[in-house]
Amino acid sequence: MLRLANMAVGYNNLGVIVINEENDHEKALPHYEKAAELAPHHDFYKCNVASTVLKLGDEARFEEIIKEVFASNCEIFGRKMLFLSALDDFYLAYAKLKNT
Repeated sequence: MLRLANMAVGYNNLGVIVINEENDHEKALPHYEKAAELAPHHDFYKCNVASTVLKLGDEARFEEIIKEVFASNCEIFGRKMLFLSALDDFYLAYAKLKNT
C-alpha cells in the first residue's frame, strides 16, 4: 500500500512539474489521473484532475469530480463551507479565462 501511495505522489509531482515548466495542462492531466487512480482515497489528487480538466474546458467532468469529492466529505478542504468557496473560485477563474 505504501508503494502505491509513493507512486501516486510521484505521478502527481510529474503533473506539477509539467505545469510549472511547460504550462501544458493537457500533458499534465494523465499524470494527475494516474495519481488519483493509485490513491483514490486522497481527494487532493482528484482535485488536481478537476482543476486541470476545468482549465482544458471540460466543465462536465469538472463538476462530476467535484461532486465525488464533496460526497466523500471534502477531505481536502476540511469543511463544506471552504469547499463551496473554493468551487466559487474555480468558476470565477474559469469565467475570467473564457473572457480573455
